[in-house]
Amino acid sequence: MIGIKVDLLTLRLTEFPVFDQRLHARVGSEATVQALLDKVRAEVAVTPSPAFNRSQHSYLQLFAGAYSVGLCSQKWADLLSVNSRSAFEIQSVPDASVGPRYLQKVREVGGSRPAIEGFNALRGRDPNSDALLLHQGMR
Repeated sequence: MIGIKVDLLTLRLTEFPVFDQRLHARVGSEATVQALLDKVRAEVAVTPSPAFNRSQHSYLQLFAGAYSVGLCSQKWADLLSVNSRSAFEIQSVPDASVGPRYLQKVREVGGSRPAIEGFNALRGRDPNSDALLLHQGMR
């Protein structure tokens, strides 16, 4: 049961930034907000929302000025986190070299370079969704 809840929550959290990006992509789209949201829901949601659902009216991140695609960046941080953590989990016996490498390549450089560069220095590859899907019980 937990797996399906995670799946549905992930889709729900996908709905918000897709709606937000499409709303702000075209001048004048605010005139058809409900139609736009209905279209996004038809593409993303597994279960239909009731006609009276107007969640966009309480979606304050759209209007507060500090949104900055926060939901997308949180999923991106989750993706990097579980991909980094999987470096420790690849072998059945923990690899003692991973900890010092993580400290040197990620923690010590902090924000002096983009996070993706630190990740690539640690893992030697780009992140992929496999570890995130596995961590969330979707695989």
